[in-house]
Amino acid sequence: MSGVPSIASAAAKAVQAAGNGDAKSVCVSCCHSKVKDIDDQTEKIASIKDPIERNKAITQAYSDVAAKDPQDRWVKLASIVSAQAGCAMKQVGEVRSWVAWKQPLDDVSGMSFSNNLYHALGDANKGIFVDIYPVAAYKAKYGLASLKECYASEGRYLKSALLEAFDKMDRGDLEGASNDIAKFEQKSVVRNVYDQYSGTFSELKLASAIQKPFTGKDLFDIPLSTICGDPNTIAFVGNLSNGDDRVGYYNTLMAALKKDQGW
Repeated sequence: MSGVPSIASAAAKAVQAAGNGDAKSVCVSCCHSKVKDIDDQTEKIASIKDPIERNKAITQAYSDVAAKDPQDRWVKLASIVSAQAGCAMKQVGEVRSWVAWKQPLDDVSGMSFSNNLYHALGDANKGIFVDIYPVAAYKAKYGLASLKECYASEGRYLKSALLEAFDKMDRGDLEGASNDIAKFEQKSVVRNVYDQYSGTFSELKLASAIQKPFTGKDLFDIPLSTICGDPNTIAFVGNLSNGDDRVGYYNTLMAALKKDQGW
């Protein structure tokens, strides 16, 4: 019928209206569904109780985002570091499985180096994921402009450090963006984990110092690889409990990744 606009015509007018600045009237429900989509993914993984199984899901989620968003160099390295965190948790878990008296010791003393280290690794892995993954995943799937608009529409707070980092990424400063996310990660997100398990990390440093003359490596050196036991580790320089030194190690790993990827 000539007097009735077609569905295609109505859709075209809606798109034009959005382009003319009326997007809020068109897409409030779109924003809700987009934010919920990423929130649901994050919560599904974060709610996994077993730290090793959760780590596997986190590592895969990082890998998926890295494949979708090659601009995000931080998430590419995060997929590798997360895999190595999983390797470390498995190693600690295996050591605990050999010690028949571990549970009585944990119960009587209220503490255990291996038990605390296992959970410290898991808590740090989860904390980084919960704070940074939702923003990285949303940007990879829906774009930065939509991220800003929909977070505002939903009344969601976007941390300034992450906003500035992803703005840099959008402008093409990929190295600056990844460095800023790393600073936020190491000096804000995981600081509480290092504070909570300060004694455990002190014991780890002592154990590392004892075995280093025999192996030439620290216990917390990791390879630029997702393979457990890869001997080609990159040396950590500095104090593991110092946020600036951890950021420095991130920069060393990123330089190796940059060379490996030809960036």
